[in-house]
Amino acid sequence: MDTLNRDALTVLQPGFTGTTPPDWLLRRLGEGLASVGLFGRNIASPEQLAALTARLRAERPDVLVAIDEEGGDVTRLEVRTGSSFPGNLALGTVDDTALTRAVARELGHRLAACGVNLNWAPSADVNSDPDNPVIGVRSFGADPALVARHTAAYVEGLQAAGVAACTKHFPGHGDTAVDSHHDLPRIDADLATLQARELVPFRAAVAAGTKAVMSAHILLPALDPPPARDPQPGRPARPAARTRHRRRPRLRRPRRHRRHGDAGRGGRLRDRTRQRHGHRRGRRRHLRRRRPGRRRHRAAAARRAGRSRPVR
Repeated sequence: MDTLNRDALTVLQPGFTGTTPPDWLLRRLGEGLASVGLFGRNIASPEQLAALTARLRAERPDVLVAIDEEGGDVTRLEVRTGSSFPGNLALGTVDDTALTRAVARELGHRLAACGVNLNWAPSADVNSDPDNPVIGVRSFGADPALVARHTAAYVEGLQAAGVAACTKHFPGHGDTAVDSHHDLPRIDADLATLQARELVPFRAAVAAGTKAVMSAHILLPALDPPPARDPQPGRPARPAARTRHRRRPRLRRPRRHRRHGDAGRGGRLRDRTRQRHGHRRGRRRHLRRRRPGRRRHRAAAARRAGRSRPVR
């Protein structure tokens, strides 16, 4: 295997369909794939999940098995019944960091028992837009300080159970009314606002030792200025310049080579140019017949030849 493919396998985290790993996934693990992502479609019970992760580690013992288990509305372990763990908004409303740490630790123990060692949680977004369709109750709240202390407590509790935390969605997904699963949200907050609001919980997560950070798929001009052609809010960014395409000249074949229909199935050769422009040639013939000079020449030739009518 070449270096490019080997390097790509170390940073990819593919998912799959079904409750048993497919052959292509096992083959890729043997070739160097470093991580696998699991979702609700892969889980039927804790026992089945433990068998699945054991099969993955039979191919690669150090494989990173990731899952999206936030508790509350976002659960994979209990996707068929609903989570038995409170979500972030409930924990933030109670505002007891010890409780948040204990909930995250217990959730981590259950994941570790099933062979999962990376959790795409917690959500450190400050829910500053109440109409947010994608974060909402997944956030600890709208106060940056409250979100920060509960994010840190969650990270500490989860990683105390031996499961790495992946804090998300950097640099903050709370100030948007667009679902980033369906479109590209744009957050027009300035850098000072981001420093005082969105980035506060992520600083706390890093200070607490989070093992990973997940980036958001959003457009944030304060950190990443858009190109010259600024997109409309909620619309994907377009390149600043586009190559101008010119139509290539159309080459015409000689008329005798133009085929219309299929000669093998009763078709015939036709002159498309004659069909398309026949009215023009007909008009020219009509004009030629009406030219008086030509008729006089023919009449004079006929008189010289002793005939009364011109030769056609």
